[in-house]
Amino acid sequence: GLIHEQGRPPSLHALWRPLNFLTASFLTTELPLMVVKVVFLCSTVGGGGAMSEFQQGLLTTSTVLQCLKLIYTLRVTYVGKRITTILLAFFSGAICEMMFIVSLAFSAVNLAFSIVKRNSSWSMLYLYKGLLF
Repeated sequence: GLIHEQGRPPSLHALWRPLNFLTASFLTTELPLMVVKVVFLCSTVGGGGAMSEFQQGLLTTSTVLQCLKLIYTLRVTYVGKRITTILLAFFSGAICEMMFIVSLAFSAVNLAFSIVKRNSSWSMLYLYKGLLF
């Protein structure tokens, strides 16, 4: 079972193979977060003033990715299992189909308004606000 053919646990044997660390969870949670943090740190070198919009976007992206990592880590606890259940229900086939149909209808209405009123670039924002409220 857990003992490798040479009598060592597989976890110690895996330390000598760096490719064993490139798991799906590492590639989906850790790697994007590290890349965003490195780009953010590199963009702040030499800048003593206020943050630029790009830096604010990187900081926001880093915060969102850190929250997603926390949610992914909580999946093994009782509260996390309930969150995961809600997320799985939200991304189920029927919900995705409904969101696809609504986005197609919204795109069609937006295209129709864009054709009628050519000089307005904010029509999509107004239509989205009308859809929500």
